Amino acid sequence: MALALLAQAWTHSTGRSLRTVTVDHRLRADSGTEAAQVGAWLAARGIAHDVLAWTGDKPTNGIQEAARAARYRLIAAWAERHAIGHVLVAHHLDDQAETILMRLARGSGITGLAGMRSVAVRHGMRLCRPLLSIPKARLLATVRTAGQDWVEDPSNSAAKFARTGYRRLNGLLADQGAGAAHLAAIAQSFARLDALMQTATRRVLGVAVVRLADGTVTVPLALYAALPDAIAARLLRDILAEVGRRPLAPRGDRLARARERLTGGGGAAFTLGGCRIGIRKGEVRFSRETGRSA
Repeated sequence: MALALLAQAWTHSTGRSLRTVTVDHRLRADSGTEAAQVGAWLAARGIAHDVLAWTGDKPTNGIQEAARAARYRLIAAWAERHAIGHVLVAHHLDDQAETILMRLARGSGITGLAGMRSVAVRHGMRLCRPLLSIPKARLLATVRTAGQDWVEDPSNSAAKFARTGYRRLNGLLADQGAGAAHLAAIAQSFARLDALMQTATRRVLGVAVVRLADGTVTVPLALYAALPDAIAARLLRDILAEVGRRPLAPRGDRLARARERLTGGGGAAFTLGGCRIGIRKGEVRFSRETGRSA
C-alpha cells in the first residue's frame, strides 16, 4: 500500500501511468477477500488494480519458494499483456537484511551476499525495488499519515517458515548495533566487488569461450584451472545459466565442488544446473542435459 501511494504521487508528477496488481496465492481462506479489499482501497484513490490467482495444485514442501516463482511468472505475463515496461515491488530495508542473513546461512558467495538489486530483469520484465533503502517503520508511518489501512499477512509471522526466524534474528542483531542498515551496507560492498568480477568474467567469456552450433559451450581447461576461484565460479555460473536455461543458479558450494572435479583430474562427466559437463581434448564442454533439449 505504501508503494502504491508513493508510485501514484510519482506518476502524477512525471506524467506516467500506473496500474497495480495483487497475486492471490490461494493458500489461505481469507486471501481472496483480502485481495478484493486492496482493490477497493486502490479504486477509492483512482488507481487501477488487477487480481491474479495462483491456481492448480500446491506443493507440500518449499511452498514459499514455489509461491514466489509463481508470483513472478504471473506478474510477468500480466505486465506483457498490458505493455508495462517497469514493475515496482515493495521490498524494503528489513527485507534486504533478512535476505542477506538467509544467504549467509546457505553459504552464498559474493553475488548472493550482494543482496537484492534495486533493478533486475526477471522473466523478461524490468523489476525495480525503489524502497530497498527504506526501513519498514517509515513505510508504516507513510500509510498511517495518509490515513490508509493495510492487510497483515499472517504467514509473515508463522514459525514454520525459515524467513520468520531470520526476521527475529535481524531484530536481535539490531539490539547489538548490527541491524538492517549495517547489513545493507555490507551488501553494497559485496555488490561493488561483484560488479568488478562481472567485468572480469565478461572478458574471459569474450576471448576464451566458444559456442558451437548445437548449443554446446567450451572453454580451455588450462585457462579455466588458472582463473581465480571467485571468477571461475562466476564463469561457471554464467555458462550454466546460458546452456541450462534455469532461472536460479546452483548454490555456491555446488559450484565449488564442480570446480574441484574439473581441475582435480577426474574425467567422468557429471550434471549440474540442467547441463552435462565433461572434459574432452583439453576443453571443458557444457551441453544441455539429455532430455532437456528445446
